[in-house]
Amino acid sequence: MKRGLKGKRSLEMLDEDVAL
Repeated sequence: MKRGLKGKRSLEMLDEDVAL
């Protein structure tokens, strides 16, 4: 779970984190 890797993809990453 790496947040902040891509500011523009942060939201998508958060969504995936929630799914996990």
